[in-house]
Amino acid sequence: IKRKSISNYMIRPYYLFLNIKCIFIIHIFIFFFSTNLFANYNNLITPQGFKADLYISDISAPRQMVEGNKFIFIGGIKGEIFAINKKNTEIRYTLASDLNNSRGIAISNGDLYFAEVDKIWLIKDIDDVMNSIAQKDPELILFDNNLPSDAWHGGKWIKFDDRGRLYANIGAPCN
Repeated sequence: IKRKSISNYMIRPYYLFLNIKCIFIIHIFIFFFSTNLFANYNNLITPQGFKADLYISDISAPRQMVEGNKFIFIGGIKGEIFAINKKNTEIRYTLASDLNNSRGIAISNGDLYFAEVDKIWLIKDIDDVMNSIAQKDPELILFDNNLPSDAWHGGKWIKFDDRGRLYANIGAPCN
């Protein structure tokens, strides 16, 4: 006959308390950090002479952006690359879609580069492409497909330095 210790029964209320505490914390987190609260940019404190303003709000999970001549280009984590007209945000295009965890985006020598987990793509002469975007889709050129394919912390942010060298992170850029 196996005997149970009284200490086994005393531990259970502690675990029950932990479970209730976790559920409570999750609900508080959801309440206080909902997207409605994040959208309230009017309460941001900015340095003197600056102001915060909402440029665009309905882009799916934006992560990195770069400014071109007439467009702002945005890499979204949901696998899309967007081009938003700087003067009229109602004019917008999806340059690429169905990407694997896309994030990074950069411009160098007039060419647009964007990254997904294991690849970096290129659209040559992005200003010319945007001038004719209504007539034809942009040509996506594979720049590099020799990157690690691990999706866990595998998102790539990209940037060019002053000498034109492209940098991309391998692994999490934080933690």
